[in-house]
Amino acid sequence: MAFNLTLRTTKGNRLTFTELDNNFLYLKDRDIVSAGIIGSDLVLTKEDGGTFSVPLSGITASDTYITGTTFNNTTYDLTLNRNDGGSITQNLAALASDVYVLSGVYQPTTGVVEFTNTTGGTFNVSGFTTGMTNYYTTSANLTNKTISFDRTDTSNAYDVNLSGITVDKYSTTSGFTQDITKTITHNFGLVGDGVYDISVKLRDITTNEEIGGSIDNFTSNSVDITLSQTLTSVRVVIIG
Repeated sequence: MAFNLTLRTTKGNRLTFTELDNNFLYLKDRDIVSAGIIGSDLVLTKEDGGTFSVPLSGITASDTYITGTTFNNTTYDLTLNRNDGGSITQNLAALASDVYVLSGVYQPTTGVVEFTNTTGGTFNVSGFTTGMTNYYTTSANLTNKTISFDRTDTSNAYDVNLSGITVDKYSTTSGFTQDITKTITHNFGLVGDGVYDISVKLRDITTNEEIGGSIDNFTSNSVDITLSQTLTSVRVVIIG
């Protein structure tokens, strides 16, 4: 059964329930249930089996894409060229120089670090521990075998006792003749490559100055020393 659409503006008064039902049935028959392409037309099929077509021949589609890029080394403009003849330009001058952090200042009361970069700009990083005081060592003093360290908040903040550290040392006083080699015996009993693990210091007792010399022929219990000058009293200290 076919139904017609009844409008109140056409009838001139309110619609009956039957007329309202018939309107819904009329519209239901015009619901689109399927669509398909036939030739260059879009064909839509309604609920009642009827069809109507929409011509697509006047509709064109184009794929727009980048065909090339150019970069201006003077202005730092990067241009993207499209296949439709258009283009997009972006200035990259902000990336022309290497920007990096130069320094940072930590505020212990707020837990914020303010960093300064090479452009003069700053940025903050927060979330660090607050309420702390920055203490650090300022100096150290050796007394006998104890090193005492001074800190920003107090003197002698902590000590390090070196009495447990032992060093093999041999010392002797001897005279040397210029360019004449003398063997100094230390009796450390060094083994293998350990014969080279010694330090030799020479001091002229007369002038109380350190002097240099040729030191070679390392053995387990001795070392050869040659001076370029004649000295009657030289203190030889060997540390193993």
